[in-house]
Amino acid sequence: MRKIGFSSGAIAHGDFLGALATLRGSRFPCLELSALRVVELPRLVAALPQIDLSAYSYVSFHAPSAFSRQDEAWIAEMLYVGVPEVWPIILHPDAICDFKHWERFGKRLAIENMDRRKPVGRTACELKGIFAQLPGASLCFDVGHARQCDPSMTEAFLILSTFAQRLVQVHISEVNSASQHDSISRGAQLAFQQIAHMIPESIPVIIESRVSQAQICAEAERAIDALTPRRKDAEPRKASPMEAAFQARQTPVRWPSMLTGGTPMFGLGQKETDAEKQAEKDAKQLANKLADQTPDDEQADLYAESPQLGTFGAIPSSDGAEGSFVDRK
Repeated sequence: MRKIGFSSGAIAHGDFLGALATLRGSRFPCLELSALRVVELPRLVAALPQIDLSAYSYVSFHAPSAFSRQDEAWIAEMLYVGVPEVWPIILHPDAICDFKHWERFGKRLAIENMDRRKPVGRTACELKGIFAQLPGASLCFDVGHARQCDPSMTEAFLILSTFAQRLVQVHISEVNSASQHDSISRGAQLAFQQIAHMIPESIPVIIESRVSQAQICAEAERAIDALTPRRKDAEPRKASPMEAAFQARQTPVRWPSMLTGGTPMFGLGQKETDAEKQAEKDAKQLANKLADQTPDDEQADLYAESPQLGTFGAIPSSDGAEGSFVDRK
């Protein structure tokens, strides 16, 4: 069973107390306390001794996503002294000005892979350069960032396979073209499932989707589904009669005579099979059916029958959705 939870910054941006109040009673085992802006850091660190986090078995701390060279030294010192040693500290590699400030953190520091806006940390190759400077650091893998950079999920595979021993936490959300953290779409779920088997169930998962209190549980279910590997022996979608008929044909392909001016076309030396006869019969029946339908009915039928479109409905774009969380990282 996945260990899962939310980022305080996603639940209530800049208001960690409000986020904790919203999450109270949800019973998620994981939590990430977020101070994405420099001005949020002193207040959050000062409040840590008074915050009751006993309900969480795993807590991490997200460092500011950007700061000046002049501020870097005191920020690193505050994080090193003020954050409990057992909490991973998530840091964006593009924020680093001087690696010397971060060397002493060792594995406490979890470098996060970046979205495509950033100049470094987006790919396995770029992360190698970061870890060469911080050899003791860990990895926080943001699967939404990886998908935005490479929708094929090849880069996600390379990052996870190259730095498997460094992985300590996962960030999950839909990251749209504007680098906003949205609710996880069905398309994102299917993409994430391609690499889900590479993420051990023991690794904590932090959801960064910005959702309302009423949407929290549903978003957690989507995240769990997205990180559940698809079984190789899972029962496939049942083919329609037309799909089954065409799938049963022998190759080379014989086109139904109704599509070739009444002249059957067989592959070289190929005899007509029973399956081909049935396929031609089904094609004629479908043509007759479509001829009697209105344009709207025809479009609906094509969606139902097409093996390319399958059974999924249209997936609305998440870009610019109301309440989307702009990734300031």
